[in-house]
Amino acid sequence: MYLVVIRHAESEKNTNTQFSSEYDLEDLTDFGRQQANNLGKHLKEFIGANNLTCNNIYAANSTRSIETAKIISSYLENKVIVEDDLRSTRPGSLAGKSEKEAMLTNPLFIEQLYLFRHGLFNAYDFKVAEGKESKKEFEKRVNGCIDKILNDKSEN
Repeated sequence: MYLVVIRHAESEKNTNTQFSSEYDLEDLTDFGRQQANNLGKHLKEFIGANNLTCNNIYAANSTRSIETAKIISSYLENKVIVEDDLRSTRPGSLAGKSEKEAMLTNPLFIEQLYLFRHGLFNAYDFKVAEGKESKKEFEKRVNGCIDKILNDKSEN
């Protein structure tokens, strides 16, 4: 069994350096759609060349993830299953804010994020913004969902 794990293709929130909205409604950009199409083509070739099957694509419940999965699914001719537990970390008080806006209300978090992106800070040590999900909580939720998928006997 192969398990291919990807994030979503480029979305509006990425190009705007924003945190996810509370409802994760950010669309893919045109470049993101191109990325998803390229990935769909490559996965189809990989699956065909290795005589594999792919029954399902599991996606987080965000607009950007579902859109990415549907584009890939159009190449693989399979179904997309949306799993709420694959969702990004809950943004809490950072919801929909740009990093610049978040700097005004959550300067410690933004400073830690900068250091993390440069390999100088451990993600488990973040002082999360109010209502934001911690890395440990996020990993526990996602790992539980992946275990459920891996233990599904209908997946080969």
